[in-house]
Amino acid sequence: DPDLPQTVDDPCLVSIQEFQESLQELGFLTKDDLLKATTGPANWDNSTALAEELIRLGTLTTFQAQMLKEGKGRQLILGNYLLLDILGTGGMGQVFKARHTTLNRLVALKLLREDRLQDIGAVARFKREMAALGRVPANPHVVLATDAMCINGLQVLVMELCEGRDLANVVETVGPLRIADACEIARQAALGLSHLARQSLVHRDLKPSNILLTVDGVIKILDLGLARIIP
Repeated sequence: DPDLPQTVDDPCLVSIQEFQESLQELGFLTKDDLLKATTGPANWDNSTALAEELIRLGTLTTFQAQMLKEGKGRQLILGNYLLLDILGTGGMGQVFKARHTTLNRLVALKLLREDRLQDIGAVARFKREMAALGRVPANPHVVLATDAMCINGLQVLVMELCEGRDLANVVETVGPLRIADACEIARQAALGLSHLARQSLVHRDLKPSNILLTVDGVIKILDLGLARIIP
């Protein structure tokens, strides 16, 4: 996606002063912290050098640093959430790792892309996913939604953060799975679908990219944008 920041090595579009002001405004560093950083043994006279040092210190993620360098720092704040990293992007939505600034809780935020906000069909599908996930009680094999809202005109779905990879990525990376592993994945996915069925939901878009394999080996079903709610 050409609109998404790639690495901290991308061209810097803001001055060092603008970069520092953004760091203060967003609460990454205090004025005293910045004074120490810019007058110490290493004089960070450009945004890229300062960004790389803050990444090394763990103050910023690479994603945050690049957004700040592009003058998009304010886009890192969505309501009570601070964006930490981008987890994935598709034709309709983007998923970010974020932290609730008050509860200090890590979550996944799914946003409808800005260029799709005027697409009636895309908005309807996103709201369908919100409605579908909203009626699904917690289950180990279905991603849990905790909130949904509209922030600054953006449709936002808040979900549990699940570290892992979707099956499309897994198969592409490691090749065909062992029969035993494939059967276990199918078993867990079936448990998730059964849970949805008990809530009168039909997924209708189950495919490898919509099945997450977590780092703990648990299968979770994603993306209920095409789900049918049975009356």
